[in-house]
Amino acid sequence: MQNAIIQFETKPDFDRGPDAQKALIDAHPDAASLFSQFPGIGIEYRYSDLGGDLVERLLLDARGAPDSSFHPDLCFTLSFGKEDVAKVLQALTSHPKVVSCEMEVDETPEARAPLTSNNTSFQNYFEDYPAGNDLFSVAGSVSNARGEGLRVFTIGYDFWRDHPEFKNTRHPIVTPQPLYGSRRVGTPFLAVLAASLGQASMTGGLPWAEHYVLPASNPSNRLVVDQSIMEAIRIGGEGDIIVIASWAASVNGFSDVPVECAEFIWKAIRKATDLGFVVVEPAGDGGRNLDGFVNANNEHVLDPMKTTEFRDSGAVMVGSSKFVPGTGLTPSDKTNRGGRIDAFADGTNIVSAEDDPSTPGTGLYNGFSGNQYSTAVVAAAVGVVQSAFKGTINVILPGNSMRWVVGSNGKYVKGIGSHPRLRNVLPSLFRVFDDVYLRDFVGDDGSRHNRRQGLSSSPDIVIRSQPYTSAQAAIGHGSGQENNNRLSQPVRRGRDSYIYLRGLNRSRNDAQGVLADMYYAKPSVLTTPDKWNRIGQAHFDSAIPAGDKLQCSRAYRWNTANIASGHYCFVAIIYSVTDRPPNLGAIGHIADWVDFISSSNNVAWRNFDVVGKAPNVRHKERSEHPVDVGVRFPVSLGLKLEVTSNLPARAYVGFEIPAVHAGIFQGNISSIDADTAWLEIDPDGTQTLIEDNEVPRQLDLTLVYQDLRGMGDDGDNEEYEVYLRYLFNGIEIGRRTWIISSLAEEPDEPDQEAKANTCA
Repeated sequence: MQNAIIQFETKPDFDRGPDAQKALIDAHPDAASLFSQFPGIGIEYRYSDLGGDLVERLLLDARGAPDSSFHPDLCFTLSFGKEDVAKVLQALTSHPKVVSCEMEVDETPEARAPLTSNNTSFQNYFEDYPAGNDLFSVAGSVSNARGEGLRVFTIGYDFWRDHPEFKNTRHPIVTPQPLYGSRRVGTPFLAVLAASLGQASMTGGLPWAEHYVLPASNPSNRLVVDQSIMEAIRIGGEGDIIVIASWAASVNGFSDVPVECAEFIWKAIRKATDLGFVVVEPAGDGGRNLDGFVNANNEHVLDPMKTTEFRDSGAVMVGSSKFVPGTGLTPSDKTNRGGRIDAFADGTNIVSAEDDPSTPGTGLYNGFSGNQYSTAVVAAAVGVVQSAFKGTINVILPGNSMRWVVGSNGKYVKGIGSHPRLRNVLPSLFRVFDDVYLRDFVGDDGSRHNRRQGLSSSPDIVIRSQPYTSAQAAIGHGSGQENNNRLSQPVRRGRDSYIYLRGLNRSRNDAQGVLADMYYAKPSVLTTPDKWNRIGQAHFDSAIPAGDKLQCSRAYRWNTANIASGHYCFVAIIYSVTDRPPNLGAIGHIADWVDFISSSNNVAWRNFDVVGKAPNVRHKERSEHPVDVGVRFPVSLGLKLEVTSNLPARAYVGFEIPAVHAGIFQGNISSIDADTAWLEIDPDGTQTLIEDNEVPRQLDLTLVYQDLRGMGDDGDNEEYEVYLRYLFNGIEIGRRTWIISSLAEEPDEPDQEAKANTCA
């Protein structure tokens, strides 16, 4: 079905009533001719951020301003029905009150995102047709849209807690009360929600949100949704999200309808929304038009057109869709429809977690369909919007504002509302909030990445032995040095060094009052914040301009008298008033660390050396290099430590390891003495040292190599490399590299023996 997006002149006293056609004619009486000329067209409300007023509208709603006090663009979605599209468009474009009229692009799904990294891929949870994965790409680009301080309450059914989907959640799923009902419903629902929130093995979404599950029914299969809502109110607070995973089997003779059709549940939902909670509920899979539902008093409480009978609970009501080739998105076969439904997502062909693989004929994953799964997806979209506002300016959107966001910005399908298109909402934040960042590597544009390249090689951390006369002219925007990654000089112990940071800004406004906290740490394979030592704070005297134009900080003079010679890692965290730094205290799980290093563009890393006389390794018979491989997180499943070496084939190389921890290592291990064991490694190859074993917080190894005689005898500088790296579920999360050079270095050059040590 083809739709058009129409924008009329905004009328200051426009009053948005339930009937979009009537409201438009009241605002512009001459619009009535359009509907008399083309009786087959339909029109529904649609808000747009084209005028730049979206954020202001939402903030007014959040502060309790009356709904009629502010209106962004007077925008509608028009469906053509059986009318001649060309004639309707001609009439619209010639209408004196029409500001713009654009055809909505027909949507065809592309490859669908998988539920998990190890599963087949044919999901389309948040795809912004046809551009790809909408929720995660947009959420990852908005500062602090990570769910910190947000609680999500699922009111649903029992689930299989030992499923791999729930093994490595950032926060354990909390079940304050016993759960009942079918695990074959509860398990896949929670897996979809957890993956959509980024709390399972899928990256993105809201990894720092806390997740509770409360019962939807009691052992007698009676709905207790109202009691669980009251429990969520007791535990949570304003802005938290309540997701209902069920619908009512029968109310007043109507089957499979929303739970709010039951009066006692409607009251509980309304209480929650009045207190600032956002409630998300499924419309149900009854295949009916909810406009026709009547309560015990014969009132059409779900029909917004019946203004005297309609009762609004304040919840976001969700339908489900399917994709029909040649037609596009349509309501799924079973979903309920009606004017009360706000939003929808895909409810068919969902791959999710199976209840129990020991059940004959099942495995870890299976195919599912149903309105509860589309509800989980929309709930995650709600969470991202809430987290973006809460995390940037500490504004909480109430339920009505949130319903307006997800129900009025996206592909509209009659009867099931809008497919949430967060690109219509969250980019508006860029007009109000800063997005400052430091690059992790040359070519980094500040978006989410998996740090497979350029670990600890930020070009925007520059350390000099003497200050620049004008750093901005020397290495800032327009200097020709923007992508030079070799500007730093070695740090001389006991002498002053000068630190410069170079910031960029992805937002549409200049970022004022930018600061950056600076730290150093001894190198380890995982240099987590507990190992950092604070240096001080860098100041940007000038605003960082919009449009990714490199701006230099003021020089920070740093004296290293108390720092021993050796190899170190430098960490910088940049932030502004409206782009707050990440909460280091929230990194309590290995998955938090993965998210931190891949998603937070406020943080950058660089290696540096505090040097004295540079060594010559050509004649060393034995060389020793201690390294910490400790992991502060209690994790085992999915964690791997591996070593790669390309030393000469005759080299003797390995690690001295604490004998007490020898049992967690793999490979050729022999005893040296009561306290130390020897782990020999292949001088030229890659091997796994630790896999799926929990690692102590502090674990010191010593790299030892010898028998390098003859290396560099011809006078050429030969370089060899040995590196350790940690992987989590196949993603590199930390590395420590030694580059072994055959020649002594010039006094003013970094120590080449470990010049590429990596710290994140």
